[in-house]
Amino acid sequence: MLGRVPGTTGQFADVERSPANTPLPGIAIVRVDGGLFFANADAMRSAVHGGHARPADEELERRGVKLVIARDIGQVRDVLETAPETVKARAYPTVQAAVEDLSR
Repeated sequence: MLGRVPGTTGQFADVERSPANTPLPGIAIVRVDGGLFFANADAMRSAVHGGHARPADEELERRGVKLVIARDIGQVRDVLETAPETVKARAYPTVQAAVEDLSR
């Protein structure tokens, strides 16, 4: 989980490593530090769902949660190139851009 680094507008860092980083109300920023593949997909799904492993997007929508992607790099960008437009519309170039849009 990431929070805003004090004194910045667009810098986010791990709240466990630095408790001074402030989580944003109503927005959970999760960073995947390694590659996402079959062996860790369930753990990531569980983290996104707050410990409840369920089919990702549909369950999140039922709970009123919007899942977006920020800073698409490497393999994520490759997947997004062939993804439906509805998925591409939820991708942002930076975490700050996603936060600003979600805060509206």
